[in-house]
Amino acid sequence: MYAARVQVMLCSTKSMSGAFLVPEYKLGIWEMTSQFKDKRVLITGASPDFGRILAIRFAQQGAEVFLVARTMEKAQLTAAMVHNFVPEARLHCYGADMCFADQITLLKSQLEKDTDHIDILINNAGYWLQGSFLSAKDEDIVQAISSTLTGSSLMTKSLLPLLARSHCPDIVNISSVSALPTTSEPAHEAYSAAKKAMATFASRIRDRMAGSGLRVMTIYPPKFINHRPTEQGEWQEHAQATEQRYVTDKDVYQAINFALLQDRVCCLSDIYMSNNA
Repeated sequence: MYAARVQVMLCSTKSMSGAFLVPEYKLGIWEMTSQFKDKRVLITGASPDFGRILAIRFAQQGAEVFLVARTMEKAQLTAAMVHNFVPEARLHCYGADMCFADQITLLKSQLEKDTDHIDILINNAGYWLQGSFLSAKDEDIVQAISSTLTGSSLMTKSLLPLLARSHCPDIVNISSVSALPTTSEPAHEAYSAAKKAMATFASRIRDRMAGSGLRVMTIYPPKFINHRPTEQGEWQEHAQATEQRYVTDKDVYQAINFALLQDRVCCLSDIYMSNNA
């Protein structure tokens, strides 16, 4: 299958008068839809903040969600939150640290027992670093690079057989604008390097799998705000804002949603986002 590759930049736009043009959003908590009905979606880093938002939203849209967090307890906490929003959600919980190949191997074995295919793999796991490069602990640098690069590479390798059994396989990698050489957004050197390497890996695996029907996409969000899923007012306020604001987790999810819902002949290979701030 030939897939057209498109690079998309999501950013604020202005009218000829200079006023910001704001997309129209529906207010309130995200609505239940069936856009991903019966799709099997695996999310790494399915713990606090963005991983939980991904889990909630895919469950609301009808997906069967496989939650992978560093520990089983974290995955189960996410599952409990998802069930608060979607009582009928079909969830599977797994504990696996993306820094360790043996844990990913065990995860693969368990997944092969639990499902015959995966439709969407979202490589979201990562380790955020703060402070200066010189002050960072060596083990934290190793963890930042391993959880993002090693984890996404080995998860992709491990899940390719399950993805190959899907009629519509997709891989979504959550990178960062800090991976881009032209970015002005400050980020830790090791974190930026890991996200850049992740994007390069995604590009290479996309080339290698060309013609297989597998789409490989990379999202480059800027610094964004993770709202609590119960805070409808915060999402409403940001959706209507015309002044300078940071994008939110909802915006990042909507970029992913937009990419996944394109016709199968179209692969939005790289989606760049920027803040209206």
